[in-house]
Amino acid sequence: MNTPPDIDRLRILLPLPGQQTSMLWAGFDDRYNQIARCSCDIHALPAHKRLEVIVPASLTAAHVVPIPANAGRHAPAIAAQALEDTLLGPREDTHITLGEHADTGRIAWVCSKSLLQQGLDILVAAGLEPDSAYSEYALLTDEGDTVAGRSANGSILFRTVNGQYGSVDDPATLQTLVGDMAIQDHDRLFMNPRRPESVSLLSGSFAPRKRTAFDPRQLRRSGWLLLALGTLLLVGALLRWQQLAWQEKTLKDEIRQTFAALYPGTPIVDPALQWESKRRELNRTDARRDALDQLSQFAQTLGAGLRPRNAEVRNGVVRLVLNESDVAKLRPRLQSDGRDFNITPAESGFSRLEIRMEKQ
Repeated sequence: MNTPPDIDRLRILLPLPGQQTSMLWAGFDDRYNQIARCSCDIHALPAHKRLEVIVPASLTAAHVVPIPANAGRHAPAIAAQALEDTLLGPREDTHITLGEHADTGRIAWVCSKSLLQQGLDILVAAGLEPDSAYSEYALLTDEGDTVAGRSANGSILFRTVNGQYGSVDDPATLQTLVGDMAIQDHDRLFMNPRRPESVSLLSGSFAPRKRTAFDPRQLRRSGWLLLALGTLLLVGALLRWQQLAWQEKTLKDEIRQTFAALYPGTPIVDPALQWESKRRELNRTDARRDALDQLSQFAQTLGAGLRPRNAEVRNGVVRLVLNESDVAKLRPRLQSDGRDFNITPAESGFSRLEIRMEKQ
């Protein structure tokens, strides 16, 4: 077999388990002109730059789904929801790829995840890495309103002018559905350039990994760049550390001097901790003073003559322990004043009275 050395794109049919490993292939140049065709074992395929896999039409289906133009990244979810009642197989085994636009929405290409994965595994086992995969429907030409061609399994594929795809078993059925037309044989169909708007089925989890040629010189240059960058970062970190150490020493000296000026005669051990202790002490004194002031002001609103056994103010609530006679005198005042209060028994002869300082 004499094959040209400049095959840019090699096209093959997706192999499936149980099939013979001999397959038809077509080679194209970088302008998509056919330059070679033959059939050989999967391990004897010619050298190529890109591998294009054609998925048999019997494994794919095209559905027109209504998707808004502004759907954006939500388009796949909308398509899956629209096809939920249409798909026959299990949803978890369904692979959906959104394709070209149609009159009433977009074409959603559907195939089985497991069958697609099995075919790709055969190629990987043979040392082949596909760059793209298209349904056999993508090879139907754009000539005329409706086009047809024979699939690899002998069925007749067709596409109508409004973007509808289908498959029938014989020409009579095709003529009944869409009228009389010429039907390309499989070999001719397989050699057609695929339609430019076709979308690869290798999407999502099937997306091909990016391949780059390894060049040791690039690694050496990258190593020198990383070394230079690391040196610059280390020098910058050392300078920053020295700057922060100097700032910390200056700040400690300022704190020590300020503490000594505010509290003369106090031995200085750790001025920051001592300062925080002094602040907490002052806050507790202010809190007690505020509570006494609040209790005194509130007692004036209740009137004189009360002799509480215990009194405290906390969270805006006055808590008093009074004898029963004081409680009896105070109850009508609180009710007439519209205050929120609660009375609970305390020790013998006394009750605990809780009054909210703010009126409801």
